[in-house]
Amino acid sequence: MKNNSHSTLKTVLEFLVLFAVIFFASQLLMRYVLSKDVVQGTSMQPTLENGDRLYSIRVKKPKRNDIVVINA
Repeated sequence: MKNNSHSTLKTVLEFLVLFAVIFFASQLLMRYVLSKDVVQGTSMQPTLENGDRLYSIRVKKPKRNDIVVINA
């Protein structure tokens, strides 16, 4: 019985550690690599509509025909 509860505790701890690692990795990714933005205005119609949500990559240099997001 004690061995079974030890195994359950170990499984729960492994899950919590895995959850914490995934959570912190996603936070770092969203803070330094990706950006979540909302289109404001109609200057990009019909490609992007007012209120559209998009993710942009912060660490990549823009190429021709890329959409550049500027936070003003």
